[in-house]
Amino acid sequence: MNLEALYELRTRLEDSAVAGIKLLAEDFRLKRAVDKIESYTAVAPVFKQIYDMCLKLTGSADNDGESKAELLLDVLALVDAVLCTQGGFYSIDEKDNLSYIDTSLNSGETFRQFPYSRLKPVIDAFSSEGSGRYAIIANAHEKEPEIFKDFRMKYWMVYALGDSYSETAQMVEGWLKNEGKGICPLLKKDFDPKGKKDMVRRLEIISEISGEEENDFYKSLVHDADAAKEVREAAIHALRYDPANEELLIALTGSEKGKCKEAALASLSHMNGEEAMQCWKKAISKKPEVLSALLHSSTRTWVGVLLGEQIKKQLEKLDSYKNIADNKETAGLKKKDIEILDALWDAFTGKAVTETADYALIAYKYIPQRVVNSLNISMIVNPDKLFFDTAERLYKEYKDACVESAFAADLLTMPAVDVYEKYKEYFNKSIINHIIAVKKDETGIINCFIRLKYDEDKKCYMLACSKRKHYIKTVEKPIFEALDIRWYDLLLNYKNTEAKRYTNGWNLYGNAFYEMAAQLYNPFYEGLNEMYGKFFYNHALGKHATPEHVRLLKRCDWKEYKNILSSLDVSKNSKTANSYYVSELLKELPMSSQELAQELDKLLEKGRDIYVGYRAAWREWSDKLKNGAGLDEILG
Repeated sequence: MNLEALYELRTRLEDSAVAGIKLLAEDFRLKRAVDKIESYTAVAPVFKQIYDMCLKLTGSADNDGESKAELLLDVLALVDAVLCTQGGFYSIDEKDNLSYIDTSLNSGETFRQFPYSRLKPVIDAFSSEGSGRYAIIANAHEKEPEIFKDFRMKYWMVYALGDSYSETAQMVEGWLKNEGKGICPLLKKDFDPKGKKDMVRRLEIISEISGEEENDFYKSLVHDADAAKEVREAAIHALRYDPANEELLIALTGSEKGKCKEAALASLSHMNGEEAMQCWKKAISKKPEVLSALLHSSTRTWVGVLLGEQIKKQLEKLDSYKNIADNKETAGLKKKDIEILDALWDAFTGKAVTETADYALIAYKYIPQRVVNSLNISMIVNPDKLFFDTAERLYKEYKDACVESAFAADLLTMPAVDVYEKYKEYFNKSIINHIIAVKKDETGIINCFIRLKYDEDKKCYMLACSKRKHYIKTVEKPIFEALDIRWYDLLLNYKNTEAKRYTNGWNLYGNAFYEMAAQLYNPFYEGLNEMYGKFFYNHALGKHATPEHVRLLKRCDWKEYKNILSSLDVSKNSKTANSYYVSELLKELPMSSQELAQELDKLLEKGRDIYVGYRAAWREWSDKLKNGAGLDEILG
């Protein structure tokens, strides 16, 4: 597909240029490549021209006195031009007939064609080596995603799956998984079973897109004795999509070893036959702490039941320790059994069985964090009533320690007003004689709010499985109703925003609580702009200003930006006491040149002890701004 014969011809021409023109007439590989081009000549005149030039090139004499060296360069240039401008839009059938490619994809989208000049910087990044390429490709995909619909880019995206910089390969792998079935022929073209990680990535993309439709392809790789171990492992994983593979997978659990055997067991957990269940029952009884991890992705009912049985046995075993005298040996055995329970419960995530709540109440004594985290994820990925009931029972038994799960369950299942009335007491403390009479720990509720976000495109609040990170996509689910607006008054007047749990680590606003508040911003709620403006402006004045603060203030139509820049912490060794940080803030602040110059002067007055180079840059910027220069001019 995609003019493979023309690509081969270019390779042979390049090889000939290196070997020398005297060997052209004897190069049988070049002649074979030229013969393949003959069938193209009826499609377009340019292919006829290339073919005729190649015949002259491989002839025994300099035809009409034309230099073969010049002819070689000319035909190479013409082939390159065709591949750069038309290469993505022709295909070859099984009989070597060339035709214009149908650019319609199964998803309803189409492959598109753009001027090569727009593609070249990205293609150069894909095809070269060295640092800086990742940023070029990632930025292009963010700013010009449409150019990646050009079929010529698909070739380079597949090529990038073998990039020496693994982050680039992983990034492109994620993009290709969203392409639809139209990309699969290109992924299968020149597939090398003996290959390495790039072939594994190809196979994983194909299986995720096509599922059982490519089952024959997966089986051919499994049965290929010469295939690389990693490729066979990935192929065995792909067998999970077709229920007809159950017998084969059972056989593989007996014949394979190591990773391939684990892959067979993992795929077998997606089957629904009695033999599959019995095979797993036998296996997990021997190594529950190791094999339970292979059951994570299965959604079969019997898998949940099987894990439940193992968890019950483990809980009974842990309970028996109360009748055994404490000593060093016993403590070690108990610790090991708790680790096994933790592994089993991790695999139990998202699997709803009748006894879930009963098991959770006991397991919480041994693995509290695992039980809570697993429950938080389960309510999103499999919103079964069993999980919501489990959250309520844990809350009744363990109170504030389990309030995060209970609050999440209620957000997902109850009217907004009822949720607010039930949990508002966590923020409205009763004060009697200057002493808090009703003390509740609101940490769990805030942790849940940290996972909540208002999605302006979907116009609803989305609750994520875990704490959000702007650079990682997370699984999320809309809550039952839009958040009660009264929550904003409680959150934006919260007094403990600078607690260490919110200021540790890096985030966009320098504080996890403020990042949470930013995620909850709803432009459609009347009156929020003023509240948000004051909240974030005051935080920015406290040495905490980031470009994100300013962007949010502009969204709130806030008018006051004075002292934001000059309030920065520019003490020695401060993370904000550098020219890059200051320049990023300058770019965002909607202030006049004179106002920005005044802010820089105040900063210079404060930062007398910082690096002299930074001070020199700030002074230069201030002087230029006072003389009427624009930010683009001074910052470049």
